[in-house]
Amino acid sequence: MEHLRYLSMYLLISCIITIIALGITWFNLPGVDRMYAYTNPLVIIAALYLLLFFSELKFQNKLVNWVGASCFAVFLLHSNPNLYMKFVEIVQHIYGTTNGITCISLILLFLIAVFVVAILIDQIRIFIWKYLSRFIENHTHFGKVPQ
Repeated sequence: MEHLRYLSMYLLISCIITIIALGITWFNLPGVDRMYAYTNPLVIIAALYLLLFFSELKFQNKLVNWVGASCFAVFLLHSNPNLYMKFVEIVQHIYGTTNGITCISLILLFLIAVFVVAILIDQIRIFIWKYLSRFIENHTHFGKVPQ
């Protein structure tokens, strides 16, 4: 039952963030982008409750673990200011050239594609790192004096 409390708190804080952002937008005030920033204390608290919610769940899934191992790579990709601006341009282009369900579908597909590409690139990195680690381990003799 504790996990439902965590989920409720996450949803409540997320709604508060959204209401504040809508208010800022409605009154045409600056700073709406800061409402969703990773450094916003409300976003950090919401993320903590979401983490606590998932930490209470007990399940095993290879796909979830495989994707989860690369989620930090997704974050790093989104944090790159050069790529971020390119993402914004692509979404603005989709928004400007399509409408309705087509627009929403294309933006959703774009977001999924970015997510999948980031995970696949990171999985390649993980594979190479494991291969190099084993290679180095097998071809070096740490602690032995060379003769």
